[in-house]
Amino acid sequence: MAGLSTIGGWFGGNAMLGSAILNGISIGVTGGGAAFATLPAVAKVGVMASVTASALDGVFAFQKPETKNIYYKVRLTLPKNLGGKEVQRLTQEIYKVEEQILQSDPDKDKKTYLALEDKKKALDTEGVAQGSFALKVGGTTEDLMMLAIISKNAGRSDLFEKLLNMISTRNIEDTGYIDYLKAVAKLERGDTKTATTLLRKSWRLNPYAIEQPLLLINILGREKFETQEKEIRAIVEKATNDFDSDKYDPGYSLVSLNYRLATMYLLKKKYALAQSNYEKAYDELSLVQKYVGNKSIKNIIRLGIANAMYGQNNKSEARKLLEKILSDAKSDTERSLIRAQYAGNI
Repeated sequence: MAGLSTIGGWFGGNAMLGSAILNGISIGVTGGGAAFATLPAVAKVGVMASVTASALDGVFAFQKPETKNIYYKVRLTLPKNLGGKEVQRLTQEIYKVEEQILQSDPDKDKKTYLALEDKKKALDTEGVAQGSFALKVGGTTEDLMMLAIISKNAGRSDLFEKLLNMISTRNIEDTGYIDYLKAVAKLERGDTKTATTLLRKSWRLNPYAIEQPLLLINILGREKFETQEKEIRAIVEKATNDFDSDKYDPGYSLVSLNYRLATMYLLKKKYALAQSNYEKAYDELSLVQKYVGNKSIKNIIRLGIANAMYGQNNKSEARKLLEKILSDAKSDTERSLIRAQYAGNI
């Protein structure tokens, strides 16, 4: 339930929204209405890898039980240096409390964890209030963009769109980021065609960015992976060559891009290609992520490698890697979660 609450919280919801997304991913993976608990081992691994990919790139694509339509939820990261004094103050407080939530352990100190959750909700409420006020009286382009993002992440997609629509691009030379935000709004409304057009335009204007290629490969991979695979690989290659984190402060990275592609291959049972791209994701980790501090991301990527090995029937190598991952895990809870997501244990 804590995990489902975290998933739901990324989009201004709770465990119920998290559960709906998880079930929707299960349906999308299997093409049917089977509950997660009844899925075969390979499908379970695919669903969990998809959730992890979404945690790394902020894009959830899922189906509702009553329809075959694909629905998208996109988590936006807040730029750290945009907006006026009051908006930057709110942004800094949101970043601080989200970092504290990630570092807290609800199993050890539930009271502190719940207090931090309440503080985050209060900040979201404040952001929505500021956004609603700006909708009436106006604001600078940067304030409107920032308040739109805060509102969306608080679950107010309606306010997100309205604030974006207030922004005039008449005197803006580079509309790349605004085009990206508008693409997200269109995508979540189900207008995939317009969203894709806006994403391609945005990426042409900002070729150093990572968010547009991340969203593009998600869309193309859901439409029909087999016919889009060549273009998806071309997008990943171009993004790898052009991405420049020195030009801006991205919320995501090439780790996210390669992990998503690897997971697509895992779902298609192309295990050798899945392993290759999980290894590329691992290679993109910083030295700090690999050897210092919290190693959870490192462990979850290596788990993907182990599952891809298992799929190729390299069970002995996969088991050896699993043992290394378990020895690196920081707690019994993490070790339990890793074991539960290893194909050989399901």
